Amino acid sequence: MKLQVTFLAAFLAVFCTLSFAAAPNGCAQGSGEYHRDLAGGNKVDFAPVADAAGPAQCRGVVTAADGTTIFEITAPEVLLNEITGTDINADGKLDVVIESHRAHGQCCFTYSVVTPGLTPALVKEITTSVPLNFEERDGTVQITGHDNAFIGFDGLPDEFSPTPLAIFRLRGSSVYYVGQAYWHDYELDLNEARNSIPRSRLEKFKGTSASGGSIGNVNTQGKADSLEGREMYSTKGTVLQIVLDYLYGGKGQEAWKALQEMWAYPDYIRVRQLILQARSRGLMSEVNRQPAKPQQQAGVETAPKATQQ
Repeated sequence: MKLQVTFLAAFLAVFCTLSFAAAPNGCAQGSGEYHRDLAGGNKVDFAPVADAAGPAQCRGVVTAADGTTIFEITAPEVLLNEITGTDINADGKLDVVIESHRAHGQCCFTYSVVTPGLTPALVKEITTSVPLNFEERDGTVQITGHDNAFIGFDGLPDEFSPTPLAIFRLRGSSVYYVGQAYWHDYELDLNEARNSIPRSRLEKFKGTSASGGSIGNVNTQGKADSLEGREMYSTKGTVLQIVLDYLYGGKGQEAWKALQEMWAYPDYIRVRQLILQARSRGLMSEVNRQPAKPQQQAGVETAPKATQQ
């Protein structure tokens, strides 16, 4: 599991190209139709919006067995997530997950969790700046995403910036962070990262090698394209990756210990604060943040804001 921005960029490219451009389970840019029958006589339909004021719009509609529209959303791109038909939020009822997205290449991704039979049917709407993955694991549905809050962190070029894995579960209408329950995933990644840094390079990064000089802040201005500059940027990004693996894996004490061991003193104090600030603005805050402009649903209200966990 590589938590680097290169992975995130590749995932975004594939996600946007295959999921939305082709839209096999929905409609994209005013093109494509999709129908699926759901349990209990409910159904979901996706189709272009013929009377849209603007071009290239699509609509997704969830209809109850009696023909009543219980949820409706319009966006340039809408599709049905494959997790649909599973109990997403552990309430014993089968759910529908509809993904919507603005024009290609624009933020953001919205995931509408709909439960036919409930009033209102929309139990949770999650809007994030990165795509999320819904997957059954250990008898429950796991929601994962790579946090982009550390792209460009403290002057790092994008290619060396870590994008830590964040793992969530939905209970009712509240999203809870559960990365600590999957520590093994993070442990594998950070062990690989530790083994990738030669001791001499780590010593140089921390400023304790024979060459001397505190370079914990990687002041390589004008040398970004040099071998030395790229090595230091790579080391800085890998050290951050290790620290974030601990932090997102639920081991905060170990995270700060690793930072202190691998970062120049006293600069690690400043960096610790920057990490906490970036994390507070990242994916872990987005999953429970209300959209700036809630979608207008068919006679229903947006689910209430969940308490931040």
